[in-house]
Amino acid sequence: MLFGWILLANSGAVAGLDLEAVVQKARVGTEALAQRWSVETQAQESVEQAWGALLPQLTFDVGRTTQDNSGNPLLGTYIQYGRFTLSQSLFAGTTEYFGMAAAKSQLRAQEQNRRQAELTLVADVSSAYFGVLLAEQRLRNVQNSTQLVKQRVLELQQRARIGQSRRGEVLSAQVQLLGLEAQLESAQNSLVAARETLAQVTNLPSDTEIDPRLG
Repeated sequence: MLFGWILLANSGAVAGLDLEAVVQKARVGTEALAQRWSVETQAQESVEQAWGALLPQLTFDVGRTTQDNSGNPLLGTYIQYGRFTLSQSLFAGTTEYFGMAAAKSQLRAQEQNRRQAELTLVADVSSAYFGVLLAEQRLRNVQNSTQLVKQRVLELQQRARIGQSRRGEVLSAQVQLLGLEAQLESAQNSLVAARETLAQVTNLPSDTEIDPRLG
C-alpha cells in the first residue's frame, strides 16, 4: 500500500534509475561483495587442485624402436609409436580424500557467505532507495503546504487592510507558515541524508536520479 502511494505521488518525477538498476550497479561497485567473489573463486581453485591430487595422471609418449630380423642392426626396421599412460600414486588415499572434503566444505561456506552478502546488499539498497523516495515525497508535500499557506497569508493581509479579516487570523496564518518553513528545512536535510545513505550503500553519486517505478 505504501509503495503504491509512492508510485502515484511520483508519477510526474524525472525518469532515472529504477530499483533493479540501482541494485545491479551496487553489485558491481561494492568492494565487499567483490571480495566475497574473490574468496569464493579461490575456494573453487582449491577444490580443483584437490581433484588433481586424486585423479590419475595422463601422459602421452612418442618413441621409436628397432625391429631386427636379420641380426644386422643396419638392416633393422624402425617403428615409431605413441602411447597414453595413466599413472596413479600408490599413496593417494585417505589424506587426499580428506583434503577434497575440506576443500568442498570451504567452497560451500564461501558460496553461502557470498549469497548472504548479496541478500544483505539488496536489503540495504532497497531500504535506502525507498528512503530517498519517501524523503522526496515529504519534501514535495511540505513545499506544497508552504506555498498554500503563503498565499493564504497574503490574502488575509490584503483582506485585513480593507477590514474583511481580523488581525488574529493573519497572525495565526503567519505562525502556521513559520512552522511549515521549519518543516521545510527539516525535509530538505532529511532528503540530503537519505541520498547520502543511498550513495554509501551503492557507491553512486548522491545526486543520482532514481525512478519510483518498480518495474
